[in-house]
Amino acid sequence: MAATPPAKKLKKAVVPLEGVHCASCVTRLENGLGSLPGLAGVSVNLPSRTAFLSYDAALTGQKQIEERIADLGYTPATNYLAHAVRAFFNEGGSRLYVSRVVGSGAATAAGAVTAEGTAADEAVAFVARFPGAIGNGRIVVREVLAPVALTAMNNAPAGSLLLTGSGAAAAWHLKIGDTWHPAGSPADAAEDAATLAAATPRMATLLVVAIDGDGEDLSHEGLGFDRSHPAWVGHVMAAAPGRRADHLQNLYAIAIGGNIGALELRNALFAGAGVNAAGELERSFALTGGSDGAAPGTDAYALALGELAGLEDVSIVAAPGSSAYPDAQAVANLLISHAEARRAYRIAVLDLPPAQLPGDARTLRGLIDSRYAAVYYPWVVVSNPLARPGREDIPRELALPPSGFVCGIYARNDVERGVWKAPANEVVRGALRFELDINFAQQEMLNPIGVNCLRYLSGRGFRVWGARLASSDPEWKYVNVRRYFNYLESSIDRGTQWVVFEPNDSPLWAQIRLNIGAFMHGLFRQGAFQGRSPREAYFVKCDAETTTHPTVCRTTVLRLNGDAAETCDDHVVEEVPVALVYNGISHAVMMASPADLEDFALGFSINMLTLFGIVLAIGIVVDDAIVVVEAVEKIMHDKGLAPREAAGRLPVRCRTR
Repeated sequence: MAATPPAKKLKKAVVPLEGVHCASCVTRLENGLGSLPGLAGVSVNLPSRTAFLSYDAALTGQKQIEERIADLGYTPATNYLAHAVRAFFNEGGSRLYVSRVVGSGAATAAGAVTAEGTAADEAVAFVARFPGAIGNGRIVVREVLAPVALTAMNNAPAGSLLLTGSGAAAAWHLKIGDTWHPAGSPADAAEDAATLAAATPRMATLLVVAIDGDGEDLSHEGLGFDRSHPAWVGHVMAAAPGRRADHLQNLYAIAIGGNIGALELRNALFAGAGVNAAGELERSFALTGGSDGAAPGTDAYALALGELAGLEDVSIVAAPGSSAYPDAQAVANLLISHAEARRAYRIAVLDLPPAQLPGDARTLRGLIDSRYAAVYYPWVVVSNPLARPGREDIPRELALPPSGFVCGIYARNDVERGVWKAPANEVVRGALRFELDINFAQQEMLNPIGVNCLRYLSGRGFRVWGARLASSDPEWKYVNVRRYFNYLESSIDRGTQWVVFEPNDSPLWAQIRLNIGAFMHGLFRQGAFQGRSPREAYFVKCDAETTTHPTVCRTTVLRLNGDAAETCDDHVVEEVPVALVYNGISHAVMMASPADLEDFALGFSINMLTLFGIVLAIGIVVDDAIVVVEAVEKIMHDKGLAPREAAGRLPVRCRTR
């Protein structure tokens, strides 16, 4: 994330999971966008794009989040998501994705237009596109009649509905193609347009105002009643809108039976309608039956995480409040697995359950071990934004999970200092206190085992006082190192895709050295590396010494799914191995699995840059790459496709990840 401009009002954006009947949804909220410098063709993956998983109703903009807190903030089931989002932006976050977790037993709101018991192909109804109590709103429809002349009638689109005359002489007409026909019997002969123009014609359109359970409204104007109309209400308010904008914004849809024509739809919508102050017919439909359901299970969280997997710019994931549910440990494991996925380049921010003593926190930390997760404790006590004088039924303070605050602090730290700086010794804005005051002795017990404490320090306020990973691996101890490696891996990986299928020779190696070297030099100038000069801080090596001919051949065989190649194609293949070194310590990073390897489903990873033997001063890659090559060699040898002794090892140092 980059510097955050002044906050702006955000529109509601809801994205359902495709083909899963709205079992989850993703919302993107942002205060502003920015960028980090990328040099010489190497694109930069912004390090602090964040994603939350939530068991709460559909999100709204930041102003509406506070209104949502008004609905749920003081109930026994606190809306942790709304408060976490608010904390994220208050702490300095800029962009946030929310993947909704739908609870078991959640129901979708609906409101019938036609009478109960009407056949499906003759029925009309409004329905919420997503389950949840937020769908318990109402739909207001209004008939808009605009006087028109003959020219406007001729220019009207097909499917337009026209009213002529008044009282007992009123008649409806439907435009089919270029001619007008009686709306009640469209198959009848065409009517004379000039005659209709002399009978006080008015063009009829539909205005729909959808008001959700939080009182937020969305209007649709100029809608048509007939299926051939370019703005037919059934298209604009479809269950699966064709336009991305509608897909993001429309909370409600209309279900129209197959036998319903333009006039039948108009009559159904305005049967028993009243007249508003403007003299227009208006009718309101209440939608009921929406429910958020019970606390979600792990399957629901897995579904929501699956939706986030398709967003490449997410680098931090959290599930605020999930630690308060019975399946807290299982949800934490899902977050860890998600962050550890191949080419995910993410870190999981985990909460411990509320009201835990330091000994309990130590025990719970023992259930987690990951180089891609960080645990924060205790919960943060904040002022309830809805508390006010005379309302003692509303608590003045709330205890909230720390992950929302911490994710915002990550983003703020990335902007102000850089992803390589530990996100610790940072102020927790908005905190009144913490659920438990952690003293020095407790800090000494928890910090070495990877429990990052939030502490009150006299004279320094409320601060995050730890930046350790929940890992037993001594080479992966700190959050900033993990996130910095994720940042480097993703930036180089995504910024060098142009090399795929390029001729694998000296000119390409020189371009790679130039591009990655410039990227690394830019980071060096920002203070990302140790050393007084670039020579001391890093080096990039990509030449004939690191890229041998046998390496090219073996890598090409991998992309041929284990089949023998008569000759070695001397070009860059889609996935190849890479090596990075940092202070003499080897780390496994930047991996990609050849899942289609014939007869040997390894699940090991090979990254596209290893073919060039690129060695950076930031870590080692090629975890298990030798094993993959030897497996291919064995397949070739067993099939008599190539001599076993002809193969050698990759010219890089390998180490178990």
